[in-house]
Amino acid sequence: MNLASHARPSLCLALPLALTLWGSTPDRGQAGPLLELYEETVESAPLKTAADLEAQAAAQAVTTKKRRILPRLSLDFRELWVKREIDGAGAIDSRASDDEYENRRLNLELDQPLFDGTIKPEVAAAKARQRQMDSRSQWVAENRVREVVGEFVNAVKLLNLIDSTDGAIARIDSELEAVSRQKDANVATVSDVQNVRLALVSLKRDRGNYEIQLSESLSRLGAGSGLFDSVNLDWSRGGAHDSWLSELEAEADTAEIAMLQAEAEEISHQATATRRRSWPVLSLYSHYGTDHGGSAEFGGFRNDYRDLNYAEAGVVVRWNLFDRGMHRSEAKELELRGRAKEAELEEVVRERDRAASLDQTLVYHAQNSLDELDELRREYAVLEEAAEKAYRAGQGNYINFISVYLAREAAQRDWILARHDLLTRQIALHANATGWNRDLIQKVDGIFLAGK
Repeated sequence: MNLASHARPSLCLALPLALTLWGSTPDRGQAGPLLELYEETVESAPLKTAADLEAQAAAQAVTTKKRRILPRLSLDFRELWVKREIDGAGAIDSRASDDEYENRRLNLELDQPLFDGTIKPEVAAAKARQRQMDSRSQWVAENRVREVVGEFVNAVKLLNLIDSTDGAIARIDSELEAVSRQKDANVATVSDVQNVRLALVSLKRDRGNYEIQLSESLSRLGAGSGLFDSVNLDWSRGGAHDSWLSELEAEADTAEIAMLQAEAEEISHQATATRRRSWPVLSLYSHYGTDHGGSAEFGGFRNDYRDLNYAEAGVVVRWNLFDRGMHRSEAKELELRGRAKEAELEEVVRERDRAASLDQTLVYHAQNSLDELDELRREYAVLEEAAEKAYRAGQGNYINFISVYLAREAAQRDWILARHDLLTRQIALHANATGWNRDLIQKVDGIFLAGK
């Protein structure tokens, strides 16, 4: 059952809105800050190393299973050192003939499987296990990439907010000095000064909160603020790129889906191998032996003491005629587990489809929200200009003027939040189609490196 072929809602409906923020991929010779972080924290992460080693172990297990078809050569050599006889009464006779101490027996046996129905499905199960471990290694990397990209974009957002708040603090600080002088000249009121001072305190508190959140984000990234020295905080929204559009049309399975597919295949092959354990096994054997002394007490089959060399060859059939139904029951158990895994896989595929549809919707609404805030910022700019002219002309009060400015600054920070929310939604939409991988890292780097 291949559930990966299930159709998903087309991403093309949302693409005109989905990639409005994407910049071009950085030059391959240019390593962006996010790519550097990826190489430091993802590719060398202990969990990734452990997953890679598990994948190598699974590959070795395939080799082990394949070697069951090779011939087996065994050697059995015995030499008598001590011999004691016990009579009917249980007494030990310590007498032994000296010539019996050199009794020797050697057996050399070759066993070559000719037919074993379990070998092929067990090799197939081992290969499925190898694919499962390879996908698990990719899944571990994808989860870390998701975390790193999310924290990186969040840190850039906080840097944008800090930068915007710093500008507002500088403006309000200068306004406080000006309105304080006007108060001394009896032009402004105590209320005017107090309102500006409260606004300044509020902005500084917001900036402090952003600093705390940025420190937490950098801690989760395991990086310092120097990581963002090459980041362009004034990155533009840009336009959609045809190359990204064509890439999104090719939907890729996630590592989680590939892992579940391989696990279901492994269980299916294990069930087949278990059923075939009830089949006969045919082997070719050859046997060479030498018996010096031939003592029956030593494991020989003669009571004369002549040396003997012998060789034989033939076929062996081993058939477990009745095993109390154990193999059949175990195979049934594996079949049920396989069906359960297929049901789990189907649910993951459906959830992926729902996530793709939701990502499209969220991108659409995030774009609308950003457009509305763009309009709001423009309106506030017009209103601020009018309020300032009225105040300078003595036709408006200072509190109204400064309140409009603070409202515009609040709208600016809301716009920053909306811009990064749209970017986050677009990254999720793209990753849902192509995966959280190195290529995505480079594309996100390209957004923030533009203009630097």
